[in-house]
Amino acid sequence: MQYATRLASRGLAVLIFDPRYHGESSGTPRRYESGEAKVEDCQAALGFLAAQEGIDANRLHLLGICQGVNWAIETAVTDDRVASLGVVAGHYLTAETARMYLGSDAEVEARTERATAAAADFKKTGEASYIPIVGSEDALLTATAIADWYLPWDNRAPWLTFKGGWENRITAMSEAGIWGWRIDETAPQLSLPVLMIHGDKAASGQDIPRRIFEAIASEQKTLHWIDGANQLQFYEDPLIIDAAVNALAPHFLAFGRSI
Repeated sequence: MQYATRLASRGLAVLIFDPRYHGESSGTPRRYESGEAKVEDCQAALGFLAAQEGIDANRLHLLGICQGVNWAIETAVTDDRVASLGVVAGHYLTAETARMYLGSDAEVEARTERATAAAADFKKTGEASYIPIVGSEDALLTATAIADWYLPWDNRAPWLTFKGGWENRITAMSEAGIWGWRIDETAPQLSLPVLMIHGDKAASGQDIPRRIFEAIASEQKTLHWIDGANQLQFYEDPLIIDAAVNALAPHFLAFGRSI
């Protein structure tokens, strides 16, 4: 919402939505993280927008934030309706990223095996098992700073109800698709205009985004670096969000799809 309202004030029509299995959207099992499903949802969103009165179907763009950059990139590579792409503070899913977050190849393998077993159980019983996203050693993300930011979104504190009803859980089988995804193998296929926005202390560190950016094939690509910015500032800090939107809005307004 922070990005959508700012982009709308700059003259862009913006669609935000809960992907299937999450929030107010339908789909079971709940809280299942499926990259394939999210790409299909992005494609459906493009189709919905293209059919709306007042929308130029040749000027459709995608914005991915945090882990959403992966599904935005995958969609942009496979759907020629996308005129340009913006990716912000990306949690770029690569083998190196998995090691960074989990600590070792052995832990990545252990998590993947646990997820594979959970997927097999779900297929057999129809019942999904869950792990927390933050707050324990078994969580998807174990860093204290991440938990400090996320947990107020889950506990519905009476003075923080504007934060919504995020759930601190994810299906255990989701981890295989997260830690096993290789967006570094897809990103080089990007040929459309790309704006990458990142910061010194944003997700994936500094090196992984720079390498992915250099590998992008597009001749129209820009890396916009915000010095000193950390990941959580890209979510809530109005100054950092303003800086990101100040780059995103002219990028999206500049490009249309050639017919």
